[in-house]
Amino acid sequence: MVQDVNFWESVCPIYFAMPYLKRMKGSIFVSASAGSHLNPPGVSIYAASKAALLSIYETMRAELAPEISITTATLGVIEPEMSKGKYLDREGITQVNSDSASVRYLDLIKMSNFFY
Repeated sequence: MVQDVNFWESVCPIYFAMPYLKRMKGSIFVSASAGSHLNPPGVSIYAASKAALLSIYETMRAELAPEISITTATLGVIEPEMSKGKYLDREGITQVNSDSASVRYLDLIKMSNFFY
C-alpha cells in the first residue's frame, strides 16, 4: 500500500503525460522526501518507497533529456502527521502509537543534521 501511494501514484500520471511533455519540451519537478536518503529505524517500507521514487526520476532524467527536463529537490525534514504516530490500520481506522513516533522523528532529525 505504501508503494502504491508513494511510488505509483507519482509515476503513473507522468507515464500518461509523456507524449504531451515530449511534444511541448515540458519539465517535471519532483519534491523528494528526506526519507529517500535517510533511513531511521521503523520506517523501512516508507524509506524504500521514497528511494524508489527518487531513483526512477533520476533515471528518467537521463533517458528523457533533452525532450523533458526533470528536477528533483529534497527540501529537508518536516514533521508530518505520521511522525506523530498516526497511521491507518487495515480497516482504515486512524490509530496512534506515540511511543515509537517520537523516536523515529528524532532519529530522522539527528540524521538530517549529520548529512545536511
